[in-house]
Amino acid sequence: MKYKSIIFLITILFIVASFASSMNVKYDFSTNEIIRFYKSNHPPIYINDNDDFTQENGVTEGNGTKENPYIIENWIIEGDGSDGNGIFINGTNAYFIIRNCTVSGFYGETGSSWGTGVRLVTVENGRIEDTTTYMNYLDIRIEDNSKYIKIDNCSSYNYSKYLTKGINCRSSSNINISYYECFNKDEGIFLYDVSFVLIEKSKFYNNTGNGISLYGENIKHITLKDCKIYHNKWYGIYAEVEKFWAHSAYIHIANCEIFNNALPEPQEIRKAEGIFIWNLHDNIIENCSIYHNGFGIYIESRGNIIRNCSIFNHSHGMNPVSVGVHFVFGRGLLGDEKKSNTLLNCDVYNNEIGIWLEIGKAIIYKNNVFNNGYFGIRVYAFSNGKVTYNNIYDNGYLTNYTIGVEVTQFSFANLRHNYWGVEDGPSLYLLDCDYNRYLLRDGGGDNIYFKRSLPFMRPWSTELIQDAGVK
Repeated sequence: MKYKSIIFLITILFIVASFASSMNVKYDFSTNEIIRFYKSNHPPIYINDNDDFTQENGVTEGNGTKENPYIIENWIIEGDGSDGNGIFINGTNAYFIIRNCTVSGFYGETGSSWGTGVRLVTVENGRIEDTTTYMNYLDIRIEDNSKYIKIDNCSSYNYSKYLTKGINCRSSSNINISYYECFNKDEGIFLYDVSFVLIEKSKFYNNTGNGISLYGENIKHITLKDCKIYHNKWYGIYAEVEKFWAHSAYIHIANCEIFNNALPEPQEIRKAEGIFIWNLHDNIIENCSIYHNGFGIYIESRGNIIRNCSIFNHSHGMNPVSVGVHFVFGRGLLGDEKKSNTLLNCDVYNNEIGIWLEIGKAIIYKNNVFNNGYFGIRVYAFSNGKVTYNNIYDNGYLTNYTIGVEVTQFSFANLRHNYWGVEDGPSLYLLDCDYNRYLLRDGGGDNIYFKRSLPFMRPWSTELIQDAGVK
């Protein structure tokens, strides 16, 4: 019996040693984690035209048609820390699938050259599925007018050095990304001059920069739905173009959960939102939960719609003051309502300022705005706020003044048909140049403060508006 135990122990040790020998164990200093690099079973793959889809270049089956695509499958490709590529495909339009591969260790950088796990250049009809890329400078890179690319059920992680990315996509179109997970990079997805991009059912978290970034002069028709974006150091979603009043982007963000970004504390104003959109117009955010970020949503453009969202818990007791929704430049004081920014059927609560309108026109309609620390709504600096049929109550608890709405700096506010927490409506205060307040009407509800501006509050609702807020 003793000899059988020894033989059994030797057998187990032999199995463990055989398994350990199939991988290299390394330490990732950027994440303080032990990383196991499985031993490569294929050298880096380089394909430069359709004729290069060969067995020597990793193709296991297929003929490149839509019905029978080339398959590059089950390869483990390990880099040596260089700025090379694990899988490089250039100038092809044959149908192909990269499937069940692992690509790691291409994390070098030389000038403008970065190590990349999977790189597609001027490629059409490609698919990457069930593939893991990690410890690369860029895990997946798509560029130079590539199109009709699908990424499904893939993951990218580790190596959070500045400018590292899970997916880096430039000057390309018709890109579909689903069930993708990216963490411990600098940015999850970076999109530059792209159009017709769908990102769905994906997660972006624990990145040292942004979860998702969009830049460039040609950003159009980006759809992000059913995603979770959380615990990123800077923005959850960042979209900007430097050209003033650039173009309509038609970004659509739906059914997403965006939380705990830019914490433990906001870095500075405009560098800490769950969602940030600048100079890209005509976007829709709907059916989302956006909570406990440094700031909630900042939009500096026109024609945007936020509807059926919960925006809450942006209150950190530090400077700058955290805001749930901040609209800037909503088409000017007298602009077309179709190009105004609109907030519809949302719950906005437990922020320091619930809603801030600044320099432009906005429509705030059928929302619940409550329990915000300083103001429920601020209409500021040449703004035109149509704020009607909302429930506005129990705001201003950090000031002891229960300020539902503040209207200042040459602004106009239509505050009719709101419910202010009590049947007798709001109290109205005039502010002088030194911010001394003078009671003009005592209604018992949330206060309206105004200075160098004009608010209209009558008639108000005497009871809670039942169809306001998230449906």
